[in-house]
Amino acid sequence: MRKILLVGSTGSIGRATIEVINRHPDQLSLVAICARGYSETLLDQIQNLKPRYTIITDPTARSRLQAEGLDIRDSGLLFELIRSERVDTLVFAKSGIGLVELIIEAIRNKKRVCLATKEVIVSFGELINHELEKHQGSLLPIDSEHVAIHQCLDRRRVADVRRVILTASGGPFHDREDLSQVTVAEALRHPVWPMGKKITIDSATMMNKGLEMIEAHYLFRIPEDRIEVLIHPECIIHSLVEFHDSSILAQLSHPDMRLPIQYALLYPERFPSLVGPLDLA
Repeated sequence: MRKILLVGSTGSIGRATIEVINRHPDQLSLVAICARGYSETLLDQIQNLKPRYTIITDPTARSRLQAEGLDIRDSGLLFELIRSERVDTLVFAKSGIGLVELIIEAIRNKKRVCLATKEVIVSFGELINHELEKHQGSLLPIDSEHVAIHQCLDRRRVADVRRVILTASGGPFHDREDLSQVTVAEALRHPVWPMGKKITIDSATMMNKGLEMIEAHYLFRIPEDRIEVLIHPECIIHSLVEFHDSSILAQLSHPDMRLPIQYALLYPERFPSLVGPLDLA
């Protein structure tokens, strides 16, 4: 049974993680949730999930809920839980580099780190890899492209890889030549993936794919000149790995973040998921 601390429970990745945990009650247990501030989503999670610990990092929001009689803790509990046996798996489901200290502390305490925070890998990849090697840590990405690469490379030598190909939907403007009249509302309508505002805008500008290329370099120790991008609007093939013998492995599935989340939480085991099979006919 994996004992999970979920950081960023109210965002799209956090909510999808909770769905996966609820799907596998015999394998996964949600011990603690953490959010930045007050929201109806957080209240629903507290009332329906009844986690042992609820952590809110914003002091004003924390005081408001404490005044309502709820047992809400501050961010100091995050480090306490990481250093204890009460959790063995951390899901980082929010963007930004502010989580790096928590991530490194989790690695040093030999927790499984499931990471949806690509900015941390992009900014601190060398440091995190050093900590992983030093402490024999476990870090698995929560990202459809990098989970796909992980599956294609599983127990294979990076030296045998000719190139890694990340797929990209192209965003909402991939078939438009004139972008002079683009609106924010249009940029926030991703054609496939429901995501937060920042990553949706980064996808529209293709900046997100640039970050994912850097992330792949650090996660898998692949040289930058062997990482490429292929526009694939259907988002069925999530990444490909080509080897020196010209064979290619690819990972295919419906575009649904619950699948890479489940992979990261339960690896190396496989269980039925909330995502249906592909129709290949």
